[in-house]
Amino acid sequence: MQLLICRSFKTAVKVGPAVSAKKEVIIPQPCDDIPDVTAFLNKIGRNSTEYAESVYENKWENLFLFKLKELKSKNMPIDTRRYILSQVEKYKNNELELVKEIKNGVKKNGGERKANKTRLAKEKDLMKELDEWEEKEGLSDKFV
Repeated sequence: MQLLICRSFKTAVKVGPAVSAKKEVIIPQPCDDIPDVTAFLNKIGRNSTEYAESVYENKWENLFLFKLKELKSKNMPIDTRRYILSQVEKYKNNELELVKEIKNGVKKNGGERKANKTRLAKEKDLMKELDEWEEKEGLSDKFV
């Protein structure tokens, strides 16, 4: 393996290997529950079956050979790409019980930041009411 060396001024910098070694891709055989690409994408859900023909051309090998760059060039959204590739990895690792639809999370009440902001505003209002009540009752002088 050769290394490329770049010279800048009087120091040499190691850039990386001149030739990258490609990993061997393992393509598992389809099982009874998941016989083809359409069945796999249907099982993992999230409307990913629409990519069976357009992206994977309904070929089992393409499901395991395509990486992020290839899927990006085929105009697949990033969240869908990552989701499908994570499910493909689970299938490769023989974790068939984990190959299932995982629902997208949904923010409640505008998310955590908004909820904290609302909670703090309520606490501030309560403290203001407490101060007004103490002044009205004449209790503020006792605790100072």
